[in-house]
Amino acid sequence: MKLLFRKLLLVPFYLLILAVDATGRILQRAKLSPKPKSAFCPGISIVIPERANRERLLPCLQSLRKACAELGEPEQVIVVVTGAERDMYHDLTQEFQADWIFRSNPLWFIEAVALGVRVAKYDWVYLLNSDMVVDPAALREAAKWRSPSVFAIASQIYFQDSSRRREETGLTEIRDRGGLLEILDIVPDDDEGVRTHAYAGGGSSLFRRELLADFIERTTAYAPFYWEDVEWSVLAWRKGYEVLFCPKSEVWHAHRSTNLKFFSPEEIDRIFRRNRLQFQLRMALPSNSLRTVFGTIARLDAKSFREMVNAGFTNTLGSRLRSHFDPPFNLHHIPGVGVYYRRPRRTGSPLIMIVSPYCVYPPAHGGARRIHELIDRLAGEFDIILLSDESEHYSNASFKYFQKCHLVSLVRGRKARPDYGRINRILSHSNRTLAASLQSLIAACDPDIVQIEYVELAKLIEMKDGRPWILTLHDVLLDASATRSSKEDEFELQYINRFDAVITCSPEDRALLQRENVHIVRNGANITRHYQPSPAEGAILFIGPFRYPPNLAGIIDFLNDVYPAIRRQVPRVRLWILGGADARVIAARNRCFEQAGVTVFDFIEDVQPLLQGCSITVNPAKNVCGSSLKVIESLAAGRICVSTRDGGRGLISANLPSLVIVNENDFAKQIVSLLTDVEHRHCLEVPTEALHPYSWQQVSEEQARIYRSLLQTGYSTPRYASVRAGTGAR
Repeated sequence: MKLLFRKLLLVPFYLLILAVDATGRILQRAKLSPKPKSAFCPGISIVIPERANRERLLPCLQSLRKACAELGEPEQVIVVVTGAERDMYHDLTQEFQADWIFRSNPLWFIEAVALGVRVAKYDWVYLLNSDMVVDPAALREAAKWRSPSVFAIASQIYFQDSSRRREETGLTEIRDRGGLLEILDIVPDDDEGVRTHAYAGGGSSLFRRELLADFIERTTAYAPFYWEDVEWSVLAWRKGYEVLFCPKSEVWHAHRSTNLKFFSPEEIDRIFRRNRLQFQLRMALPSNSLRTVFGTIARLDAKSFREMVNAGFTNTLGSRLRSHFDPPFNLHHIPGVGVYYRRPRRTGSPLIMIVSPYCVYPPAHGGARRIHELIDRLAGEFDIILLSDESEHYSNASFKYFQKCHLVSLVRGRKARPDYGRINRILSHSNRTLAASLQSLIAACDPDIVQIEYVELAKLIEMKDGRPWILTLHDVLLDASATRSSKEDEFELQYINRFDAVITCSPEDRALLQRENVHIVRNGANITRHYQPSPAEGAILFIGPFRYPPNLAGIIDFLNDVYPAIRRQVPRVRLWILGGADARVIAARNRCFEQAGVTVFDFIEDVQPLLQGCSITVNPAKNVCGSSLKVIESLAAGRICVSTRDGGRGLISANLPSLVIVNENDFAKQIVSLLTDVEHRHCLEVPTEALHPYSWQQVSEEQARIYRSLLQTGYSTPRYASVRAGTGAR
């Protein structure tokens, strides 16, 4: 009867919640959109709420003094003492310079924090419990990760009693347990990587002051403590801000040492359970859990039931209604699995977001090598975000490459299905998962430029906003010989022509695009300074991942039509084939790879030993576009490349003696001549000055010039900027 009576009492509340939800569904939910960039000045205010924990406050302030000395920027320490008179802290006020605020009446945690935040003078506030001890580097490490996209940075927490199990770490998660939420701390798997997580705790985290002050005003209903900081972070996530965990910022906590002076363990747990339900009602989380939440409220203890029904009724309804106007918050996306923060944002460095449909690290194909080499050099001037599909192909070997990026975000969006045909490849690669991640990162990080790699992602231009968008076409597949555009050409061009700038890899590809603002940024190489002549009887080397069909088709034709003729004249010849991941499995399906002297290698990260050990390289590719990176890498290493005309695209007119272009009938003849006439080969293979424009340093400078022009004018060429200024945007 008691349970039934309680359920009847809850009916009006339940119906009001349903009405609020119905209103929210009718009204338009806000879309996640980039927020205005908010610059901040140097300096951190530290707010310490203190109540009757004087013995813990002393070591806290002692450790904080060391941390402030290492911060390297202005600091303001604010100690809010409540429920005590100034005389009780006289010695501490004399020893430690701070803004001391005293209130004789006791204040709850959120009230004391609000008081301190109101007098904070810097743009960022570090909330610090008085029973915490901070590492000397704690403030400095957390401060590195302030940026326009970040709301809070949580420190890593250890217990002062090291024998206790780590129930509190600062790295947080929210889980749905059958309609009831559970918050928990996770032990970090490493102490290096900054990452996103669910919420920043209010006892040892750095917050954006303006937002924090706004959120505090909304969350006073959680008094005396617990769950208010969870709501702060959820509100920030919904507004497009990030919440980070910085493991190098370390603190030590005497867990619940203050609360236990005023509340029993049972009362603390009761308040925690009550506030969990209050949070779920206010934030409408998780969705479709309302009956479970109200059923749990009906079974609460008498005191908690009264508090839920009588207190904060209007406040709860108002908060729930507001939640419907914010973009949705997905519990499953937090913490950000697949998001790796590696380098803090730098003041004044433009932010470039690069989006790839293929795995980039370790660089296992020409496109990946190009992206890696450019990022490696551009990172000196620009902050870089890399968003990549094919997360399943990344591994522990990938992580060392992330160091030049601000962050790397990995998703698995493309379905495991055939994507043959140019139209279907664009549709499958420009998938919803990748698009949603791109939209989320744009809203959170507000990049200055978005750069899309490969035509396969050209459809993402439908998300274009006011910032410049660049498309890098590793291959231009348009048919120049056709009198009428094909369906595939028209499909690609409808997206290509909407980008502010387009980058191609060769003059031949540039000529296929009949539009303004198209640039040539060549493929490059690391030009050797210490040329070593090729060995007299080295192998022939072919480099080309089999996942790219023209590579596999080209080497099969070479093995069937050319290699046997070479072997008849040079019986001891060897052919090394570096075919990338699963190359040996693929080669086993075709008997041509079983010929004497042929060795097939899977992916090898460093190809230089193979280049140094070979006599020449070959590129038998046909019907390809773009520019072959393996050719320029071969020439830069001091090795002749014998190539088809298609394989030498972008390099044929560059007067490079070590690039030997042949037709099909002369392939074997030229190779035999170069293998047997060592002196002539050594004369041709020496790297010349003509290679210098193809150094990665020169190539990256051209890419940087395009960025600078877009950032200054919105257009990547002065001519195009003046034309658009005169005629207006089309």
